[in-house]
Amino acid sequence: MSKSLHIYVPSRTPLGDRGNEMSSVSKFPSSKLKLDELFLNWLSMDESQKLVFELLKDAKLGRPLRQPPTATASAQTRELQGGIGTPPRSPQKGLRATSAFSPSRRPLSRQSSLINRMTNESQAIPTFYKPGGEGLSEEMNAKKVALAELLFAKRAGTNVDGPVGMDVEQFGDVVREVVGLPRFFSKRVMALVAGADATVVTKEQWFRYWNSTLRRQKDPESAMFEILRQPGAKSLVYSDFNDVLTYMVRTHPGLEFLQHTREFQDRYVETVVYRIFYDCNTHWNGKLTLRELKRSDLLEHMLRVEEEEDINRVLKYFSYEHFYVIYCKFWELDTDHDFYIDREDLLCYGNHALTYRIVARIFDQAGRPFKSDKPGKMCYEDFVWFILSEEYKKHPLALDYWFKCVDTHHDGVITADEIFYFYEEQIQRME
Repeated sequence: MSKSLHIYVPSRTPLGDRGNEMSSVSKFPSSKLKLDELFLNWLSMDESQKLVFELLKDAKLGRPLRQPPTATASAQTRELQGGIGTPPRSPQKGLRATSAFSPSRRPLSRQSSLINRMTNESQAIPTFYKPGGEGLSEEMNAKKVALAELLFAKRAGTNVDGPVGMDVEQFGDVVREVVGLPRFFSKRVMALVAGADATVVTKEQWFRYWNSTLRRQKDPESAMFEILRQPGAKSLVYSDFNDVLTYMVRTHPGLEFLQHTREFQDRYVETVVYRIFYDCNTHWNGKLTLRELKRSDLLEHMLRVEEEEDINRVLKYFSYEHFYVIYCKFWELDTDHDFYIDREDLLCYGNHALTYRIVARIFDQAGRPFKSDKPGKMCYEDFVWFILSEEYKKHPLALDYWFKCVDTHHDGVITADEIFYFYEEQIQRME
């Protein structure tokens, strides 16, 4: 028997006479014609004829009908045989666009497979942001480890009970040569490595801290930030600098004269911290970020402090002479010595160089909100911000300070009437 399939196609009846046979298609007559055409094309294929004959044979013999292959498999078979697959659907006006990942477009098994594949791919994506940076390269880490091994071998003593380790002075060489920070960081790092009450650091303790923390820091600024910050903190605050700067004051030869005046040690450290945050913390919010620290020159000047025996040669941040001038001016204005100054006190600054109107704006906290806990009073921190803005008027933050004071309209623009408002009082004083 020749296996050829003869197809009989009945004459077409007008679509309008078919009633509700295909209600979803009746609105689009051309779509029915296209479906008939595609069906005839499918029946004319050898693969389709073979499938129909097999199904008829199974039906005659009473066998259960086999499930025909899926549309995807048929499409793939046709592509392999050189056939033309189903054309892509074109978007239709008024119908909601369906995503390629929509459940209505994929069987559940394929959805699960797709989700699993996407999950595996997401887990394979490498981390592209690391707060401490990429960390040291293998080559650089090997050099640092070898240098630390050498320093511990030269400096650390031994006894019958085993290795003793380095004291804080000897450990300063590791902090300077391996980490890249000034030696006056050694006490702070020792507390992190061996505990707050530790007097020595062993090689084992150091490498444990190195591998867990400092190795992940790509540069000295990142290591400095990690050493100073509190656990889990994302920024540095005033108090984070106290231990390091206090140890610097006690060990620096240029500040030896302060050894017996603890009060001035504390005031000097306090002033240095304010100067650091004035210059480095560009947002003036008391929270120094790693980004701000890296953009500053703080570490550069800290290293200079260690090299210079005369600390007054390091003008930025650390000059004791600058501290002396700031503190003495505040003390002179604070006539009742309660460590607060009011408007009348500030009017005496610079031999009455300031006008009533500009002092009023300062105490209105236009330039910077006061940190004073007494209303209408300026504390020492507020005064440091004022005098730095007064003495370094070319500094960007100083310009911002005085601009806000003159901008009485609070609109970000200085107008002629605002300038005249302050100049008018100066004219009267000159006359």
